[in-house]
Amino acid sequence: MKHMSFREFIELEKEIVFKPVNLDSILKNHQNIAKQITQKLKKKDLKIIPLFKQYLKKGSFPLYVDYKSTTTYYRALEQVINTIIENDILAVYPKLTGVTIKRLKKLLNYISESCPLLRI
Repeated sequence: MKHMSFREFIELEKEIVFKPVNLDSILKNHQNIAKQITQKLKKKDLKIIPLFKQYLKKGSFPLYVDYKSTTTYYRALEQVINTIIENDILAVYPKLTGVTIKRLKKLLNYISESCPLLRI
C-alpha cells in the first residue's frame, strides 16, 4: 500500500484539492505557494498545523477511513505490520529465525516510540 501525502490527506479529509507541486517550484516560490495554501484553507476555516497533527495521528495510509474507531484502526495497522514481518519478509529471506523476527519487531517498536516529530 502506498503512503498518502499530506496533500492527499487534506483532499480525503476535507475535500480540498491542491495541485501537486514539484521540488523545484517549492525551492523557488515557497512563500507564494504557502500563502496560496493557507488562504485556501482559511476559506474553510481550517489551519495547517492542526491538520498536520491530524495527519501525524491518523497516519499516512488511507486504511483509517475503513474503521469507525482509532482502536480498531491501530489494531488493523498492527496486523498489517505483523503480516509484513512474519510472512512477506520471510518469503524474501527464508533463513530468518524466530529470534530475528522478534528483534525486527523490537527495533520497529523502538523506532516508532522514539520519533521526535510525533509529540502530539
